[in-house]
Amino acid sequence: MNRSVWAWSWLVCVLVLSGKPLLAAETKGLESITLKVEPANAKPGETVTLLVEVKLAKDHYTYPTQQISPEAQLQTNRFQVMKTKEFIVVGGVIDPKGGEIKKDGEMEYLIYPNGGVYSQKVVVSPKIPEGDHTITVKFRPLICTKDNCYPPKDQTLSARIKVSGPPVAVEEKYKSAVERAIKE
Repeated sequence: MNRSVWAWSWLVCVLVLSGKPLLAAETKGLESITLKVEPANAKPGETVTLLVEVKLAKDHYTYPTQQISPEAQLQTNRFQVMKTKEFIVVGGVIDPKGGEIKKDGEMEYLIYPNGGVYSQKVVVSPKIPEGDHTITVKFRPLICTKDNCYPPKDQTLSARIKVSGPPVAVEEKYKSAVERAIKE
């Protein structure tokens, strides 16, 4: 066995025995990430807001889900509500307020020093049964310092929502999206 094969085999054994993931990168610079539903108690047909709050370590920054310049689209975060019949995603992700515009040559891009709060509107299905339900979001933050960026890693977040009471009318602007989702 040549030295490089032996060295790789030894490294893999050490990593496996240590319980460390082999390829998954730790999300450096991420102090916390939370998902909250507002309101936490809703009626069938009601629109709620999912809030993902990202807090970063000092001197770290992250990005929006949609950049201001098409050339900067690789410098974005991903926000995905896991599809269910109980919750219907409406509209797009709303990036945090504020932020700083940076320029790299001709390309302009937006950053959020220390993190921010991302939001997404979701309609509680008019056909959902009463009770406690869980909604799940996959959020993949790209976190950087002035010197480098860390490999992004999916963060799976869940929050509870209590559904009770008689159904309410779906907001007019979301009716067609909800009707399509219910038919699927």
